[in-house]
Amino acid sequence: DFEPTTALVVTGPDVTIDVALYWHQWKLAGGLDEEGLLADWSRVEAISPKKDGMKVLKGVEVDILDDGSLDIDDEVLARADVVIASVHYSMNMSRSRMTRRLVKAMENPMVHMVGHPSGRKINKRAAYQVDMEELLAAAARTGTWLELNASPDRLDIDDRTCHEAKKHGVLVSIATDAHSLRGLDFMRYGINQARRGWLEKDDVLNARGYRDLHVLLHQKRDRMSHRH
Repeated sequence: DFEPTTALVVTGPDVTIDVALYWHQWKLAGGLDEEGLLADWSRVEAISPKKDGMKVLKGVEVDILDDGSLDIDDEVLARADVVIASVHYSMNMSRSRMTRRLVKAMENPMVHMVGHPSGRKINKRAAYQVDMEELLAAAARTGTWLELNASPDRLDIDDRTCHEAKKHGVLVSIATDAHSLRGLDFMRYGINQARRGWLEKDDVLNARGYRDLHVLLHQKRDRMSHRH
């Protein structure tokens, strides 16, 4: 009865299949407000233990506001297993301001990953101005991952940024941005993009099993919470 907007599939030797279900927050098409998110997540928590051989994680994609804060309270985000923060508007900022905006989001202990980090849409919209080197350094410092959005009109991050992420020790998550089952086929495009960037299994978050992912999810929040 609930309808997440996208899914990240994680395979590993210790489980049959792991799925992270993501909901958009309410400002995006088909998204939910905080009350709706909590209601859906409660239902996922109720069914997840019943799925033998499968781990189901709760995730949300939130907006990064102009000042780098998020549009959902940390108290609500703490209930999510995975939090992706993305820019969806105010993309004409200066390079320095956009970079500060994204770095501040990364410094939030609740944020695990930055979604489609350059904001480009192929043949539709150029990437916004951002210092990607500074972004990668901040990702390494805060333990934040970068999404490789495999949707054919995004392929964001590009192959060069994949390669730079590898050099910085920043994990990349290949996500389909699927809004339907057919969209899961986009994974092949993301894998090809990752290969062009010389990424290998150890560089890709969702090439790992659930046990590794579980540790990494808690590492980010523990690491940044101590700093705050």
